[in-house]
Amino acid sequence: MIGFTSADLLGLLPALLLVLAGMAVLLLEVFQRASFPRTHLAYVTALAALAAAGVSYLIAPAEPQTLWGGMVRFDALGCVITAFTAVACAITALGSTRYLEELEIDRGEYYALLLFATAGMSVMVSANDFVVLFLGLEMAAVAMYALTAYQRRSNLSSEAGFKYFLLGALGSALLVYGVAFLTGLTGSTGYDEIGAALRAPDAARHFANPTGVVPFLPLPLVGMALIFVAFLIKMAAAPFHMWAPDAYSGAPTPTTGFLSGAGKIAGVAALFRLFAGPFATPDLSGGLAGWTTLAFFAAVASIVVGNLVALTQKRVRRMLAWSSVAHAGYLLLALCALGVKEAAAGSIRAVILYGAAYAIANAGAFIVLAAFGRDKAEADTLDELSGLGRKHPAMGLALSLFLISAAGLPPAAGFVAKLSLFSTAFAAGEGAATPAYCAEMLQWLAVGGLVLSVAGGLAYLRVIAHLYGRDAHVRVDYRPHPATTLGVAIAAVLTLWMGLMPGRVLVWGGNVAKQLLPAEVQAAPAEVAPAAPTEAPKAIEVVPLPTAELPL
Repeated sequence: MIGFTSADLLGLLPALLLVLAGMAVLLLEVFQRASFPRTHLAYVTALAALAAAGVSYLIAPAEPQTLWGGMVRFDALGCVITAFTAVACAITALGSTRYLEELEIDRGEYYALLLFATAGMSVMVSANDFVVLFLGLEMAAVAMYALTAYQRRSNLSSEAGFKYFLLGALGSALLVYGVAFLTGLTGSTGYDEIGAALRAPDAARHFANPTGVVPFLPLPLVGMALIFVAFLIKMAAAPFHMWAPDAYSGAPTPTTGFLSGAGKIAGVAALFRLFAGPFATPDLSGGLAGWTTLAFFAAVASIVVGNLVALTQKRVRRMLAWSSVAHAGYLLLALCALGVKEAAAGSIRAVILYGAAYAIANAGAFIVLAAFGRDKAEADTLDELSGLGRKHPAMGLALSLFLISAAGLPPAAGFVAKLSLFSTAFAAGEGAATPAYCAEMLQWLAVGGLVLSVAGGLAYLRVIAHLYGRDAHVRVDYRPHPATTLGVAIAAVLTLWMGLMPGRVLVWGGNVAKQLLPAEVQAAPAEVAPAAPTEAPKAIEVVPLPTAELPL
């Protein structure tokens, strides 16, 4: 039996606050009249999420610690990701009030599910054991399934939830199957124990014995690949992305921003912990079946498919869903750079900034879209959004800011985030990557990704053009609400702050890299010392100048 102390509770304090707040919201719902609005529950949810974010910032340790018998890792990575996902949860809760009231589905369980999903993400990124990882992942996933299918009277929402559930269950099954391979080899589910077994002097025997299922692959590679594919499904990265457009377009609009933003950065953070920890071995990262290669091809497929298909969409939510596939590819591009020793710290800093910028701007964009509606439905097509930027300048400007950030244009946070990400990936091509050919391809991927990012940015600019274009043929109004205005303001201020002053977030990313990477990887490449001379230098002979007498 694993005992726990006050330090163990402190490490999971943000997640505990979120769970307790979710339970409190459910209790408040019990004593709520059916016809009474739930605006106060949105404020309670937002306050609890912001409190959890603040606690995560305050308790972030200077040195990483292992808690709960080594099953939980208390470090900067878990605290930073928890803070940003909690802020995204608060923005989503504030922006959902009027939307849920219009559709007559305003109930307390919606806000409780948001808090439970955020708590699951916090546990997932803090996991140091595959059992805790699975518990956190499923806690978040089950809540997100319910949020996706929350409009029970809508066939589209029910279909979206069902598709999300089926693909999510497949991802969970692959994760458990991959963990079974690794546990069978090493006798443990802990990250530290698995990493130590795969780095042991006799670890070659694990890689020398092929599995009977895939005869040409050793068991550790099979287990790692199954876990990686499971996370690709959860992150909606190509080629496992086909569920995302239908699920995102069928879910309640404010929820979609939270699912596609916060869920994605939590998943990639969990992958970074795995690939910088137990899977950071040459046998697992190198070769044609190594995770560097798998991440490389997944990034290429996601960036190409996501950007090009987004350009063809007429509905804004489907366009944002397809572009989220491209954003998953950008995050995987940073994961490729993690396999390069010289660029590992830079890739972590870039992914923290990029993930934060994307999660906040995405949540803000979707709550603005939810605020524009007609006949108890949100405005979704480009024609329906036409002219709304001129009619409602504040909301039009905020939506334009969020879309500019997603496109990677200044002065929004997305510009600095993409600049940091692509420059890190390009610099990684000059390092000693594993495998070697992937280092050269990283530069081409960075350049190609930048070009496709510009092409994908046209989809966002097209929405902005319609916002300030001619008036729509159908009547679409902005449904004002103080909570929505507050949520949009928080998202806009954070997006501008990270774009104009990204130093603080980059410092947080540097702390994450310091605690996540081993000391030899953190160290900058040593400068080449000048070669010692083969023979002693000759002394310089001083020749006296001839003296001459000056004439009197």
